Amino acid sequence: MSVDSRESGWRRTDWFVTPEEIKAGVEEAQALGLRVSGHVEGLAPAYAVIEAGFSAIEHGTVLDERLAAVMAKKRVFYVPTLLAYSTSLEQWEKALQAEESEAFHAWVAEHKQSFKRALAAGVPIAVGTDMYRVPPIDCFVRELALMIESGMSPAAALHAATAAGAAILGEEKNFGVLSPGMKADLIAVEGNPLEDIRALLNIALVIKHGREFVSRGMDHVEVVRQASGVA
Repeated sequence: MSVDSRESGWRRTDWFVTPEEIKAGVEEAQALGLRVSGHVEGLAPAYAVIEAGFSAIEHGTVLDERLAAVMAKKRVFYVPTLLAYSTSLEQWEKALQAEESEAFHAWVAEHKQSFKRALAAGVPIAVGTDMYRVPPIDCFVRELALMIESGMSPAAALHAATAAGAAILGEEKNFGVLSPGMKADLIAVEGNPLEDIRALLNIALVIKHGREFVSRGMDHVEVVRQASGVA
């Protein structure tokens, strides 16, 4: 079914499952001790999944102030994936007709406003890009840059990329911060990401579970390959 979603600049929001099915799925997952998150676009679906008990939502292209306040109170994580909808992505522009492009730009603008509402309300925010196939090597940093451009401080963006990322998975006792007893997964970079977030691309060292991987002068793909243990 679909509902009117004029707030987003698009004619409708399509539902792939009903609110009743969403609630049933959440109940089954929670009975097994699992968390539930999902890709949500449109205001009505966002309300439905939060009411059903989602612990996180991805995209969240349309969030009003009331929903943002509810998410903050319930500590529901928000992964905005701003880059996935950025008008800088040429493939979107090439794929859309003129009328669709106008609506898409309006949707992107609403998405950014939704991010600002979530930020102002104190919604816990984590980082994801929704990039697939062969994503740009700098997509994660570009996502952080968009979050900063939309009002998040560089320090908060780094928190979203580390501690919040661990918390959204329920791994905050193992990863996400530099603290005794935590698993040693970290990077060192040349430059100060608090001054320029793109310093994160200048990787000088990768440490995974306490094992060092010196990456200066190495191809980024090779760094990832070695750190992940891929032959």
